[in-house]
Amino acid sequence: MKKVLIAVGALVVLLGGAAIVWFFTSGPESPTITPKSADVRAVTPRGLELVAHVEVKNPNAIALTVREVRARVTLDGRIDLGQVTQSSPVALPAREAKELAIPLSVGWTDLPAVAMLALGQKPVACVIAGSVQVGGETLRVDLPFRLEASIPTEKLRGVALGAIPKLPDLLR
Repeated sequence: MKKVLIAVGALVVLLGGAAIVWFFTSGPESPTITPKSADVRAVTPRGLELVAHVEVKNPNAIALTVREVRARVTLDGRIDLGQVTQSSPVALPAREAKELAIPLSVGWTDLPAVAMLALGQKPVACVIAGSVQVGGETLRVDLPFRLEASIPTEKLRGVALGAIPKLPDLLR
């Protein structure tokens, strides 16, 4: 009986030691991102107000932080409205997924080209391509995402018409 207890004890010590070695030698896993949707909240004379919805999953045993979001907005595959950076840290608990709603504001960079889009009949494609930076104090990773939305041409027409300079006294 004594030999059996010694054997069982040795097995427990070996398995416990193996578990500890595995825990400390297996590196952290990369978080993952799942793009969900993009909403066009407003089309104004100043630009677009958008919200990008993504889900970030942390498979690790320690909490991480979403540190920064960078996104570039493009209309119709050719009109670059520029890059937006959000630096509002968000806690990402261990072994959990978190939905993020990321507000993005971009200004018009080429109003004549936007006015030309407004003349069309089809909704205008809006692409948000960017990355979410996730990590701790020493290790960080950028998780890329891409989302698409469409803007009704009627909304762009209002902006285009508002941008045309008034012709004073010409029509009087």
